[in-house]
Amino acid sequence: ARVVQLARTTHCQCVGRGFEPRLSLHYYSGERKTLMINPIEAGIQNTYPELKTISPIEWPNIDVSEVDKEISDGAYAIRLFYFRQIPLLRQIPYLALEVNGRGIWKNSFSRAYYKGMIDIHESRGYYDMFLELRTGVLLSTNPPPNYNENVSLERFGLNLDDSLYLATDKEIFTKLGHQDKDERFIPTHVIDLMQEMIKRPYHNNPEEVEREIAQKEMAKLGLDRMMKELPEDEVIENLRVQGFEI
Repeated sequence: ARVVQLARTTHCQCVGRGFEPRLSLHYYSGERKTLMINPIEAGIQNTYPELKTISPIEWPNIDVSEVDKEISDGAYAIRLFYFRQIPLLRQIPYLALEVNGRGIWKNSFSRAYYKGMIDIHESRGYYDMFLELRTGVLLSTNPPPNYNENVSLERFGLNLDDSLYLATDKEIFTKLGHQDKDERFIPTHVIDLMQEMIKRPYHNNPEEVEREIAQKEMAKLGLDRMMKELPEDEVIENLRVQGFEI
């Protein structure tokens, strides 16, 4: 009769590859003394590549503080660009109200007089940055990584829905600082364009024109209330108190 003997032997072939030494079973035939390797162990032997070494490489010598300061200074300059044009920005919702329907209807114009903001950056087919036209504050659809009083919209007198946040320095610098010249939101250019569009007539359907004018009258009442909530002189004074050189 054949006798099958089980022999326990310790193997360390996998030490250095993240595996602990372990006991594995080898099977022996009692008559022929034939060694039969455990098939699981056989499958993992000699599969790792030859280890290579290189000279140590040091981490790049980067002064992060200088980079952070450049981003902060650049974002401040862009914020200041809009803060200094608040009197012009506050005209845009009224111009948008007059323009819409004269040859074209644009959601951007509707947003200007219904929400007091306008889109200024698009990413992957979606608007992800807006300009609050009463205050010149830059808004983002992306929440800041760390919430604190410095990123609160309340410091600018704004109480908006939860889907918009104060744009961070990094986002302003990355998105607006790298915009092509033709893509930038320049208030004087926008106002000039709107003043030209106002000269266009409404379409020829009297009933639709009458309905649109009635809707605009209601929209203007809401716009007036929205503007009165944040008077221009108070907005500018608040920004100066916060250290913006307006």
